[in-house]
Amino acid sequence: MAYSLSGAALTVAAVASYETITNSEILPDITGSVLAVTIIGVSFGYAYTARKRRIVNSKGAGSTSQIKNKDQNDGEDERLLP
Repeated sequence: MAYSLSGAALTVAAVASYETITNSEILPDITGSVLAVTIIGVSFGYAYTARKRRIVNSKGAGSTSQIKNKDQNDGEDERLLP
């Protein structure tokens, strides 16, 4: 997703530079606003669906919690290793 956002930004920047050099109008003035709203909407939508997917996957049968108790010894204590 980051690559597509970077690609869109580079494309708009290249077209804007070309417009300045050639003194022409390729993109309408509203393009920046529409692009910003679209990026924000897609980002929030992606984050929402990724979060929902992660919650659904973590509630499967036999799954364990990813949060560890900091006082719990899980066998990885350096003092116990030879």
